Amino acid sequence: MIQGFKQNFYHSLQNKYPFVYIILRFCYQVPFVIFSKFKKNIYVNCKRVTDLGKEHLFGYYDKPPWDFSGQSMIFLQVPFTNHHPSIHDKAVIKLANLESGETISLATTRAWNLQQGCRLQWLGPDFQKRIIYNDFRNGIFISVIKEIQTGNEQIVEKPIYDVANDGKSALTLNFERLHLFRPGYGYQQDSSEQLHDLFPLDDGIWSINLKEKKRKLIISVFDIAKETMHFGQNISSTRINHIMINPSGTRFMFLYRWKKENVDYTRLYTANMDGSDLICLVKNGIVSHATWKNNEELLVWTRHKSSNGHFYLFRDKSDHFKIVGKGILVEDGHPSYSSCGRYILTDTYSNRARQRRVLICDTQKEEVFCMGAFYTPFQYHGQTRCDLHPRWKNDNTQICIDSAYEGSRQIYILDNPLSNNSMKKNKSYG
Repeated sequence: MIQGFKQNFYHSLQNKYPFVYIILRFCYQVPFVIFSKFKKNIYVNCKRVTDLGKEHLFGYYDKPPWDFSGQSMIFLQVPFTNHHPSIHDKAVIKLANLESGETISLATTRAWNLQQGCRLQWLGPDFQKRIIYNDFRNGIFISVIKEIQTGNEQIVEKPIYDVANDGKSALTLNFERLHLFRPGYGYQQDSSEQLHDLFPLDDGIWSINLKEKKRKLIISVFDIAKETMHFGQNISSTRINHIMINPSGTRFMFLYRWKKENVDYTRLYTANMDGSDLICLVKNGIVSHATWKNNEELLVWTRHKSSNGHFYLFRDKSDHFKIVGKGILVEDGHPSYSSCGRYILTDTYSNRARQRRVLICDTQKEEVFCMGAFYTPFQYHGQTRCDLHPRWKNDNTQICIDSAYEGSRQIYILDNPLSNNSMKKNKSYG
């Protein structure tokens, strides 16, 4: 109860008075960081994949950096992480052979950010021979399909956000608009006046046929604004973000976010891949992170009526939902399910000693295992923060995170404690 009140208070303060929030948070954390005995508390085997001499990241929590075999990993080497990049700043796409330790450069990109990279991911259906990522070439944002062995490229004249597992279709949004209204998630370029239109008819979510290189606007921002009855209200920004396609590639979810009187609101929608059968699944205005459990169920951090924040499991196209991890998953984080659907992998934001934790929840036994707590230096904060963004390996035996606990942003592999008996059970993190 107290934890929920604190989260609501901080969220409200951050929305209405962000500068005051930053100063108060900094002053509060300093003594705890100074007197903290440990910069990390890691309870499992942890291996750094990247070189401390440069800064590295992969991206968001919804894609694994491993190929299907688990022998190779892709990531970005970036020139800096203390401010937003522009189209003039290049990041290098790297591939690491985890068996030999060899790392090679595959390509460069000028379309990247600090929270989601360049949407770099292995391309299905084999998730081993090709990668896809965003870039900026010849004055426009594009996506590139690259064959690992030959280096051959196919250019799609639209950046991608998410790709179906069969590798045939993708969905995307306007990354310039996203950066304008939510820096750190989109791509920075000279903004056009069109981006400031709050309810555009020609901007929203596009469907892309990756084989035929065809694209089509399937849901406009105007369509969503009309559904939410925003016209005539004191709205200062509107944006679409966090598109995620379900495992079978039949439906997708996305977040529609708007700002009214300096307060952020969010609704979660689902739709068919062609934009039809649009459903507002969570309409209370308070939605954070989400993930598909399977083709019909979604895990969402939200609040219901008078309750505090929880992870809720919603059934698509219905009113059915239930709380997951009540009393043990008490903080917002970046969740994903194991392939069997029993375990939830997630993380937390910084505690008072600026430590972020990696957690696995056994939903059958209703137990939480803490894999470790990782310190975040003060220079990684706000829009340039370093979230852990934990990701499963395909066989669920390992987890990959981004962390700056060694002083710079790097990529680490953690062994999954539930895949063997090598680690004793940790207490719930509390």
